[in-house]
Amino acid sequence: MQRLTLLIFLLLASTLVAATTWAQSTGTLTGIVRDRGGNPLPETNIKVSGSQLTSPTGTVADGDGRYSVPSLPSGRYTVTASF
Repeated sequence: MQRLTLLIFLLLASTLVAATTWAQSTGTLTGIVRDRGGNPLPETNIKVSGSQLTSPTGTVADGDGRYSVPSLPSGRYTVTASF
């Protein structure tokens, strides 16, 4: 009986740990790169850096200047655009 109780306890504990790990929040940073006249800037390099990242990450804007950087941990970031 004690073995069964221990097994059930371990199963519940591992389920709680998995649920806690899964619940950690991440988000997606999206935007549109535009020039001063409001026109989109296609193919712009986007670099995202912040203390939550081990190294900067980024993407390239599409033909309409839109970009998306997924799976970022919650926090503050610096976004840099370059050609």
